[in-house]
Amino acid sequence: MNNNMDFNGLVVSIVTYNNQENIKEVIESIIEHSQGIDFKIVVFDNFSSDDTVSLIKSIKCDKIDVVESKYNYGFGYGHNRNAERYPLAENYLIYNPDLFLTDNLLYVFSKKMKENEHIGLLVPRVEYPNGDLQYLCKRNPTFFDLFMRRFLKSFNCEYLRKRQYYYEMRDKDYNETFGIEYASGCCMFIRGETYRSIGGFDENIFMYLEDADITRRINITKKSMYEPSNKVKHIWNKGAHHSIKLMLINIKSAFYYFNKWGWKMI
Repeated sequence: MNNNMDFNGLVVSIVTYNNQENIKEVIESIIEHSQGIDFKIVVFDNFSSDDTVSLIKSIKCDKIDVVESKYNYGFGYGHNRNAERYPLAENYLIYNPDLFLTDNLLYVFSKKMKENEHIGLLVPRVEYPNGDLQYLCKRNPTFFDLFMRRFLKSFNCEYLRKRQYYYEMRDKDYNETFGIEYASGCCMFIRGETYRSIGGFDENIFMYLEDADITRRINITKKSMYEPSNKVKHIWNKGAHHSIKLMLINIKSAFYYFNKWGWKMI
């Protein structure tokens, strides 16, 4: 009998693929900042060829559940499988393997979800390791926004700079709470009931823009909010900017996204 079926606390869902460099410290930071919360850490490994899985299994904690895939099925697929293992979870924290907890986010966000039934998704303040803010809250993307960020970022142009600032919601005060259209998938605290009601991530998207899609679907019935009272440190590796393969995956995801939601060019 699968005891996972009865668990109704917080599931911290992590999808890994060759993340041996930081994964042990990442998971240990979650355990260290888990006071006052009933939680499980569920890792879906997308067939890593390095020591990711063995490092996770070396951590002495009975709160960790590892699922080893025999193929790389993508980001959203892994998180959906993690959620299915714990179908009664009160909340799911979608958590990248390059994040570090620094405070009591698990407890505070769980409490905020209980107190605010209209919220379906919370995202924290995300910082670089040196403390600088990462502007990860965005408005729903247009084709131009994605093209600009991929191919025109090096151009010193006032219009492009203003456009990117608007897309990244820099007109908002990142020290205050505000609603968002497109939350970064690196750290998403999602109400369990909401996640299940929309069917989780769209598995037609292997990677990239699955976060834009799920935020948009959550916003149909609930609110997605940026909450700066808690933060995470993010070691950000923009893989699509350095790999032709990942760039092509990114482009494929963009075409799927716009075919689904409509082609807004500018």
